[in-house]
Amino acid sequence: MAEVRFYALQRRRLEEALGELLAEGLAAGLRVAVQAGDEELAASLDERLWTLHDEDFLPHGLASAADAPHQPVTIGAGGENPNRAAWRVFVGGADADPFLAPGAEAYERLIVLFDDNEESAKAAARKTWTSAKSGAAEVSFWREAEDGAWMRAR
Repeated sequence: MAEVRFYALQRRRLEEALGELLAEGLAAGLRVAVQAGDEELAASLDERLWTLHDEDFLPHGLASAADAPHQPVTIGAGGENPNRAAWRVFVGGADADPFLAPGAEAYERLIVLFDDNEESAKAAARKTWTSAKSGAAEVSFWREAEDGAWMRAR
């Protein structure tokens, strides 16, 4: 079963934290699929990731685009995996539970990135945490440290 990581956003904006995690995956030579809670968020992230940092280029595309199989990072609202990603990142309330079920598509790592300041997001993350733990996955929880680095909390 995949490693499942939960990242609690407390200070950073979603696109900043997502960009860092995507860069980590790309640096390791991996492909990543981002699953947003809806198409509007997927389109917004696609737009914002192009202009996130002037000095860095984060190659990506929408999962629905014709060139999606060739993209190192795809962003969409559905469960597709057109680029054969090794990591899957869930944002904006996207449901990770189907990917924790027996027989689900295998990933090296599932990442749940949620807003720790929003009660509904925390409740959804807790539900997914419970599902991941009951499935005997390796589960970890990460928080933002004072210096902005991710710190493993559990």
